[in-house]
Amino acid sequence: MSNLFELLKNNKALKKTIFSLEVSKKINSNWQEIFGKLAEDLQFEYLRGNDLYISAKNYLWISEINHYKKDIIEKINLVLNKKFIFDIKVSYRKDLISIKKPDKNNISKSKNLEEKIILDNKKKLEEGYRLCKICSQLLSKEEICFLCLQKTRTR
Repeated sequence: MSNLFELLKNNKALKKTIFSLEVSKKINSNWQEIFGKLAEDLQFEYLRGNDLYISAKNYLWISEINHYKKDIIEKINLVLNKKFIFDIKVSYRKDLISIKKPDKNNISKSKNLEEKIILDNKKKLEEGYRLCKICSQLLSKEEICFLCLQKTRTR
């Protein structure tokens, strides 16, 4: 087993892959710091050699990134503590979904989903909602919930 470890440890391709994964992880964990307000509308795609490939959900951000490319590359290399990224390639993806990454300084201690549902249902009962007479599942201000009403109309 130790011979296998030695072989893998000395494998150049594997070393490059591991290093690339470490760089990718470091870039992703500092995404907000690197791209600021644009971070929500950009997505890390992959690294190829010393090029960073990202996608944008808006055409305007592509020109913005290209305009500030030199500064962004400096920021990334500063985060990496090494001059590694030489170019950024940006492509447009209309299917890209904005993902707000949680602010490290403002992580709220939220309740789990079940507790949220229970509290929401209690609040609805206080506001006059009641269980549907047909399904006895959904809370509604009417006697019959919207879903059951739709089912009776389609019959």
